[in-house]
Amino acid sequence: MIGQTVSHYRIVGKLGGGGMGVVYEAEDTRLTRRVALKFIPAEMVHDQKSLDRFVREARAASQLNHPGICTIHDIDDNNGHPFIVMEKLQGVSLKERMRGKSMEVDEILDIGIQVADALAASHAKGIIHRDIKPANIFVSQTGQTKILDFGLAKSIPEPGSSEAALEDSLTAVGVIPGTAVYMSPEQARGEELDVRTDLFSLGTVIYQMATARLPFAGATSAVIFHAILELDPVSTQQFNSALPLRLDEIIHRLLEKERDLRYQSAADLRGDLKRLKRDTESGRKVAPSSTSVSALGVSTARSTSATTNPAAASSPISQSSAVVAAAGRHKVGTGLAALFAIVVLLAAGFGVYSLLARHRMTPFRNFSVTKVTEDGNVVFAAISPDGNYILSTVRDNGLASMSLRNVPTNSVTQVQPPAELYYNGLSFSRDGNYFYFGRSDPGNDELKFLYRVPLLGGTPEKLTADVDSNTAFSPDGRKVAFMRYDN
Repeated sequence: MIGQTVSHYRIVGKLGGGGMGVVYEAEDTRLTRRVALKFIPAEMVHDQKSLDRFVREARAASQLNHPGICTIHDIDDNNGHPFIVMEKLQGVSLKERMRGKSMEVDEILDIGIQVADALAASHAKGIIHRDIKPANIFVSQTGQTKILDFGLAKSIPEPGSSEAALEDSLTAVGVIPGTAVYMSPEQARGEELDVRTDLFSLGTVIYQMATARLPFAGATSAVIFHAILELDPVSTQQFNSALPLRLDEIIHRLLEKERDLRYQSAADLRGDLKRLKRDTESGRKVAPSSTSVSALGVSTARSTSATTNPAAASSPISQSSAVVAAAGRHKVGTGLAALFAIVVLLAAGFGVYSLLARHRMTPFRNFSVTKVTEDGNVVFAAISPDGNYILSTVRDNGLASMSLRNVPTNSVTQVQPPAELYYNGLSFSRDGNYFYFGRSDPGNDELKFLYRVPLLGGTPEKLTADVDSNTAFSPDGRKVAFMRYDN
């Protein structure tokens, strides 16, 4: 089709294609601007359900006027071959932007805020996208994020309305619209959907941006649906320790299986992401309350006084002047009050000194801190009983490895090579002859096995499975304790 003129659009190149359409770049000869033309695939031209979906995409997106949603200019027909005229975007999809790697926190937050804002606008119009995924999120060259492809979008109809009947007619029995790994639990079960299904899908996208992994993955749809419905996602901090803990909490709230426990609106999500972005950019910390920093009750009394009498808190100069005036009128009383205050302060000071003296940790009064590693990729570490060895796991480019460092000589030996798996529970035996660790198998992050390895090298010995915590040893070193999580 390149070089052809369709209506008043001259096609100049192909931009891409998929199951729901083929997209070309074209020149609008009337308005002299570049646009994108999306044609329904040729094999679907005579499929009425596909045609209806194609038209519904144009109608749904055209109702939304938002900078975070791709603008629809028109829908037209070329000899029985319908096409949608859209704005031409410069940039890449989020899928291409990630390139299989985790993203920086500021970029994750920026994209998350923009997508949440666009979804808030869509949901306000009663439109659910139902297919939020990295391939349908576009990042322009200026950093503007736009949601694409409303081909599976659904209006929220009244039960029994003609719109509800249309939805039933467009969905074959047993066919779930959407992309399996990004579906919400209610979507996987084929239940009636509301705006919260898009929030679950966005949670999956943010998880993937943060860790370069999917929270629910599998070789088949059945395995994926089982994970979505039954399994909890692994904490993002286990794959990317640089993430703020608050971001991990936001993601897990998005991925709640129960809709009522999830974020209830995209606007609420947008607010939390904006607050986190503000706090991470400014290094802002929550100020302690006055009661928490009071040692002798003085700060608490001052806070109570300020609350009771705002004028006193806002006018320290006039307050001190009043004290001077009162002192002039009551010299004896003022002297006694001052003497009493001095006695109280001396007693309080002696009490604090005695308390500190009783809890003084003399052996640790003087110590130094030394940086052991420089690459910033250490995830877990353990120190041998004699303090001569440090066992650590390193994660780099999605691969985990394990190293043993001799502290006196600062020499490092790699004891487990880089692999696509996950370690936890590093520890040493009480006699220091062995080290232990929990490890997943490649491709299966859910199941952890406990291994034992001789300190000076040897083949790892698999001891047991389903180890979900660090390990601890009995005083004689003959028993090991760990936690096993089961539903």
